[in-house]
Amino acid sequence: MDESKDTTNGARFGADDERVETPTGGLNFDDEPEASDAPSVKMDVYNLLFSSLFLLRKTVWSWLGLQKNPFTGTIDKDLTQARVAIDTMAFIAEKLDGHIPAPDLQELRNDIANLRLNFVQQSQMSGQEG
Repeated sequence: MDESKDTTNGARFGADDERVETPTGGLNFDDEPEASDAPSVKMDVYNLLFSSLFLLRKTVWSWLGLQKNPFTGTIDKDLTQARVAIDTMAFIAEKLDGHIPAPDLQELRNDIANLRLNFVQQSQMSGQEG
């Protein structure tokens, strides 16, 4: 195990690879973030919600039985969860209107439409109501 990445037992490594104890037994969130050459992105609730939809979308495809579950690597068809997730994505998309770039919002709406179409198709194949 690479010790420089060890965050077990309430300790972490400082910038000089010296072990630093934290009172909570975990990461110290009061530290200043490291400088980076990456472009700065304002992390607000809208960007956070938009970013989280990528994981939700991938999981919905697995609940539709059309892709492997990203966590288990298995096909776990569950149309009830798929429906709730798709409806939630649509709700979040409404809240994002005007707060994220229009092309991103349009892509999200297209993804939701594709998920809905596939949900109806999978529901019909399973004999469930859509």
